Amino acid sequence: MNINFYFPSSSTQVANSFIGILLSPSLWGSLIGATISAFVAYWIMQANAEREKK
Repeated sequence: MNINFYFPSSSTQVANSFIGILLSPSLWGSLIGATISAFVAYWIMQANAEREKK
């Protein structure tokens, strides 16, 4: 049985993989989606709080 683990051998490979992660569209899409949903949840919470005051 041969199990190979990948460890970058140089700091250049580590930097390139980190930059690759930062340029990933799925990362930015997830962050934008989470931010939008947080704003919507906050807006709904504020609307409910205003309605409860009345």
